[in-house]
Amino acid sequence: MSDPYYTWWHGMYEVAQHAYFKWIPELKDVVIKKDGNDEFAVALLEKHFKPIDGHDWYFNGMNKEHLETVRKGFEARYGKGSLK
Repeated sequence: MSDPYYTWWHGMYEVAQHAYFKWIPELKDVVIKKDGNDEFAVALLEKHFKPIDGHDWYFNGMNKEHLETVRKGFEARYGKGSLK
């Protein structure tokens, strides 16, 4: 249960899946139902979620530098040209 596959797919992937695709939309729905104000939900996320390292891409997207870093890391692990 500690190999990289298990750690990734049953660890980080599930955490990210729940955070980005379930928790954040649910937060927005709750705030909109309570206040009718999506801007308040976004402000809460920016205040409490955005400052955490690793979540910047959610708010600002990934630029070419970020994508190149991901590509280099992937190729270092799986071989040059493996993303083609």
